[in-house]
Amino acid sequence: MIHVADLESSRVYLLNDQANYGRCVVALKEHRTELFYLETACLHDFISEVSAVARAIASVTSCQKMNYGMYGDKADHLHVHLVPKSPTQPYWDQAFPLSSENPVAIGEEELDRLRGQIRALLHPDFYPS
Repeated sequence: MIHVADLESSRVYLLNDQANYGRCVVALKEHRTELFYLETACLHDFISEVSAVARAIASVTSCQKMNYGMYGDKADHLHVHLVPKSPTQPYWDQAFPLSSENPVAIGEEELDRLRGQIRALLHPDFYPS
């Protein structure tokens, strides 16, 4: 994963596999395994940041739908997969896999550009607090 930004309660990463262009993970900074273990303020902050990152990805990618995935059978850290989807991208109209059969790598220059675009949109004026 490629680090995008540190927010108040979470860290944002781009996945190396960009089969769904703009796919990110938002990981809670605190070590928790379940949403129901979070105090109300932390839960609010985390979900607000997930929403802000989703909005930034949607703005950058012009996707038609954002999928949210929260798994954790084997992961011991709370995180959300954000997968932008459009009819022209893989897995439209179906659940996305954690690892695609045909991963798509984009060049370092394109990754840096995408990371910069998402990061630029992650400021307090872009999403309500």
